[in-house]
Amino acid sequence: MKRLFLISLLFLVGVGGYAQPTFKWAVQPAGEIYNRGKIIDKDGNFYGTGFFPIGAPFDDRDLWVVKYNPDGDTIWTHTYDVYNRWDQGVDIVVDDANNVYVRGFSKDTLNQNHWSIMKYDEAGNLLWIRSTDGDTCGAQQMLYDSNGYLVLGGIRTCRYDLDSAFLWKSYDAGDIRLDTAGNVYIFSIFIDSLSNRYWRIAKRDTAAVLQWEYLHGPVGNLEAFTDNSVDEQGNAYLTGWRFNMCGFDQDYVTIKVNANGVEQWVSCYDGPGGWVDKPYAIGVDESGNVYVTGEEYPFCCPSQDTAGNIGTVKYDSNGVEQWVRSYNGSADGDDHGWAIAFDDSGYVYVGGHSDETGTDNDYVIIKYDGAGNELWVE
Repeated sequence: MKRLFLISLLFLVGVGGYAQPTFKWAVQPAGEIYNRGKIIDKDGNFYGTGFFPIGAPFDDRDLWVVKYNPDGDTIWTHTYDVYNRWDQGVDIVVDDANNVYVRGFSKDTLNQNHWSIMKYDEAGNLLWIRSTDGDTCGAQQMLYDSNGYLVLGGIRTCRYDLDSAFLWKSYDAGDIRLDTAGNVYIFSIFIDSLSNRYWRIAKRDTAAVLQWEYLHGPVGNLEAFTDNSVDEQGNAYLTGWRFNMCGFDQDYVTIKVNANGVEQWVSCYDGPGGWVDKPYAIGVDESGNVYVTGEEYPFCCPSQDTAGNIGTVKYDSNGVEQWVRSYNGSADGDDHGWAIAFDDSGYVYVGGHSDETGTDNDYVIIKYDGAGNELWVE
């Protein structure tokens, strides 16, 4: 498996127009960076957290934090160990003063996880460690609220100030997003008394008061939402796959709910093969256009060529499909879109992996303009 660090690709974004990007650098970290445990600050420095292997697999791991500058040079790195067993960082955020906050856990001799938050200053000095065991807030996800707070999500939703003071907890379990006012949106699965499953979005204000909840469904056990977003106006978006919504088998389903919890639209996309289509990422640009990317299949059914392509769909702010673009790597193998980003000029970047001739499974970034014209692939 390739361990070439994906941050090398992130610095391709920002190349204007049709010009092919220039590859700058790549690093292979000494430790393992957790999937969610990475972020870039306003100055272009990259931070990661995860674990540094000490002993045999799963025997001894130290929590590991690293900072790279925009040229890929290591600025500082730290490890943390409590019980001489398994310590790991799972999320990381940076505040407006470039202080760094790490969410992680330490496993004791009874195999129990003890969760904490750590704060480092810009130079990497450890300022404090706050155990959250007493708050029973074993949440993995952490977000920075620019109003001066940390919000944790996952098993429960919790709020802290930047000096580690515990403020409140709600028993919502799920992915979290914040709007510009600091309201918390929780995306989760809800099961009613009749065992019906729903995709749920809940909004809580800065004092944890429930403002509204929205339910979509009922949905089947094998139907899943995969990504979510909240825009500057407080509209919430959810994407995932459902069966037979606008075609045969699995289809992209994308939902928009306004800041008051009222459903605005539900849009569906069935790929060219009319078979298995799964979205994995959603993004909303400054004009309210919605982009979804994932995998689509050009042919139907297992008896034929069933390798997936990267399928990207653009909707306008009213949920009307504007264009669909498909990318098939040179080896005609499995290709998946995993991420979407935008620049200030309105260009769209789709990141994922692609099966290319001679190099197998590679990272790929595709740049489109707002009209869906492919400008380059790297």
